[in-house]
Amino acid sequence: MKTSNLETKVLKGSILFLMITALLMTTVLFTSCESNSTEDVIEDDTDLISAIENSTSRTLINVEDLPSTAQSELASEFSNDVIYEVASAEGLGFEVRLITTEGSWASEFNRAYFNTTGRLLEDRHRPRHGRRRSCFHIVFPFSVTMPDGSTITLESKEDKSLIREWYQANPGEDEKPSLVYPIEIEYQDGTIATINNQDELIAAREGCKTTRCFDLVYPFSVTMPDGSVITLNSEDDRTLIRDWYHNNPGVHERPELVFPVEIIYEDGTTQTINNEDELQTAKDNC
Repeated sequence: MKTSNLETKVLKGSILFLMITALLMTTVLFTSCESNSTEDVIEDDTDLISAIENSTSRTLINVEDLPSTAQSELASEFSNDVIYEVASAEGLGFEVRLITTEGSWASEFNRAYFNTTGRLLEDRHRPRHGRRRSCFHIVFPFSVTMPDGSTITLESKEDKSLIREWYQANPGEDEKPSLVYPIEIEYQDGTIATINNQDELIAAREGCKTTRCFDLVYPFSVTMPDGSVITLNSEDDRTLIRDWYHNNPGVHERPELVFPVEIIYEDGTTQTINNEDELQTAKDNC
């Protein structure tokens, strides 16, 4: 009889032990699930970006509060932009709002999205924001009209801070600046063109889609529309071409390369180009 009571007590103790163990495991599992961010459930970058944009738990933070990897990405890939707002979406990631102040996309809004660890998110439905192709830049000085009608003139790239300061003083403003036309743009080969309105600027940007995937190796020479030859020994010598167009207003014909030239691709390989046909073939193969 005593043996039976003992077995009963042991059985009850075992059952109690199993129940407590199961309860503890359930608690740990529940706590573990709770500690995971929503980001862990959203694996697709496009969906995660959408979740960040539509999050109801967004708070404004400083750039310095971003993960170091995100700060490094902004410094390297968004160097032509000024940051005017950074938002944190709890458990999802970050949205960084910027305005481009250099290159062919000057005065346009930009966005960058990062997950909670600072990885830059890619949206398959829209172009890579920081790396929008630009084959020309707007020549300083130029001016932009702000949403309140005020005008900011940028004498150099250092003046881009003026735009950031305006948006910081006007939080919640969603309208972008407008370029004051006419403006001058300078292509990578030094050619200067005058842009009189937004349609002409859009057309110029569309032309950047054919930008080559290689660079010319210095030194090389170009023949100007008047037959004179300019030799470029470094990138700084591109100002010689710009000066020529400034001294010959109204001339829009582009310079012609003096062949042969050497080109270098993004992977470091080089190729000798002997004529315009070979150059066009190289462009088509990009």
